[in-house]
Amino acid sequence: MAGKDKYAQQMASLLGEPVEAACPISRPGGSAAQIGMASGGVIGAAIASKGGKDMGDVAIGQQAWLGLTSTYLALTKTSFMGKPTGEPLAKVAYADVTGVELTEGKITLRADLLVADGRHIAFEVKRLGNGKQSVEVLELLRSRCTT
Repeated sequence: MAGKDKYAQQMASLLGEPVEAACPISRPGGSAAQIGMASGGVIGAAIASKGGKDMGDVAIGQQAWLGLTSTYLALTKTSFMGKPTGEPLAKVAYADVTGVELTEGKITLRADLLVADGRHIAFEVKRLGNGKQSVEVLELLRSRCTT
């Protein structure tokens, strides 16, 4: 299984069905902004100001969640306690994803998904330290959308 079992269980509880993999995500540039704010000074401001590519058509907050079921992906908000919460921001069948691009940055892995209905979904995960498990989830997502 990709990612942490605990994360998949939390998403499964929210969605009311089995979730095979899940991970925390952030809006494009969100991880760099968090690190930039923590760094402070001129360097921190430069890191935080880099927004990168298009932010996508689904409004993802500072933090959110990605869950992978057997047939679709779901994006949800995060609660104050850091757990998945609320109605999904997006539910997309793997068959409806027409393009997947994963772009590796210095500290993040960005995902850009093109959906058959014209939406562009963009988010990123931290790819270092504990984030390595999130990279596994994105690799699983890419494999499901390209088969």
